[in-house]
Amino acid sequence: MLTDQTQREIEQIVLQNNIVDPARLDESKIEAAKSGKSLIDVLVDKKMISQDDAVKLIALAAHFPYADLSNMNIANDVLTIIPKEDALENTPVAFGVEDGKLNVAMEDPENLQAIDFLSRKSGYQIKPFLASKDQILAWVNRYQSNLGTEV
Repeated sequence: MLTDQTQREIEQIVLQNNIVDPARLDESKIEAAKSGKSLIDVLVDKKMISQDDAVKLIALAAHFPYADLSNMNIANDVLTIIPKEDALENTPVAFGVEDGKLNVAMEDPENLQAIDFLSRKSGYQIKPFLASKDQILAWVNRYQSNLGTEV
């Protein structure tokens, strides 16, 4: 998912905002090159940034809107626009409707196949947002338990 351009933009953002010391960033870049990991993965592995901060950096660098689901209150009627089986398969979370578009948090907002599928299933145009896997899974689990109590 991370292009070379996105990786470079992440590096610039990290430096410009003093998120990581330049020397430690250089060390991390070398480690990333040696290990075949992305720079962002190395920064998370070394606990220089959190997983949520990594997702925010990716969203900023890749010019995707970011959805922080951790403090969101999502109405059941919005959450259930995406059928349970589709939420389990693709792990999208619908969290709002704006201007006739369904706001959907996803791990990969570039997955056009998933976006097209969700649009056909929901009847809405999809506005994809990047969100962390942990936050998405927390809502999918909540979604499952909410549906279980409704049956």
